[in-house]
Amino acid sequence: MTKKEHKELQCVKDNYTRQKLEKEKFNEYRLQKEEDGKEFQKFVEKLFKEILLWDITCYKTRGEQFEIGENKAGVEIKWDEITETSKNVYIEYAEKARIRGGLYAFGGILKNDNSWLYVVGDKTRIFVFDINILRCIYKENRKKKKYSWIENRTKTSLGFLMPKKDARKICLFLLIKQKGVWKKIVNKKKITQKDIYKL
Repeated sequence: MTKKEHKELQCVKDNYTRQKLEKEKFNEYRLQKEEDGKEFQKFVEKLFKEILLWDITCYKTRGEQFEIGENKAGVEIKWDEITETSKNVYIEYAEKARIRGGLYAFGGILKNDNSWLYVVGDKTRIFVFDINILRCIYKENRKKKKYSWIENRTKTSLGFLMPKKDARKICLFLLIKQKGVWKKIVNKKKITQKDIYKL
C-alpha cells in the first residue's frame, strides 16, 4: 500500500469513527430528551392532581399510548423545554418514534386517539388548549402560513411555532409558577372559529 492510499484509508476510518461517535452522542441526546419528556409527564400528572384535583395518570406502555391515548383522561402532554425563554410555544402535529427516513405519523394535535386537551410547557408555565381549536388553527395555518412550520432538532417531530401572546388568547387556561406558587389563570373568553381567523 502506498503512502497516499494509506492516508486515504486513514481518512475514511477517521470519518467513519467521527460519524459513529456523532451518532452515539446524538442517540444519547435523544434518549435523554425522551427521559425528560417522561419526567415532565409525571410532573404534569402531579400538578393536575394538586391544583385541579384531577387524576390524569399516564399509561405506561407504548401500546396503550398508541392505541388509546396518552392517558384515560384524554390529555396529550408535550414538554417544550424552552417555553420560559422563548417567545413561542411549539405545537406538534406529526412525529416519529425514532430517527428514520420516510414519512411522519400523525402526532400531537393530529393524533387519532382519545385526546381532547393539549398540554404544552415546562416546569414554570403550562398552556392547556382545546385540541379541536388547535386543529382549526393548524388547518388555517396551512392556507395562510401565519406561523412558522419547523422540524425539531432530533428530526422526530414536526410542528408550528405559536407566539405566546396568541397562545395566551386561545388557551383554556394557563398554569404559571409565580414567586414559587402555582396559579391557574383561566381564559374567560370562549374562543370561536371567528377568533381563529383574527389571530
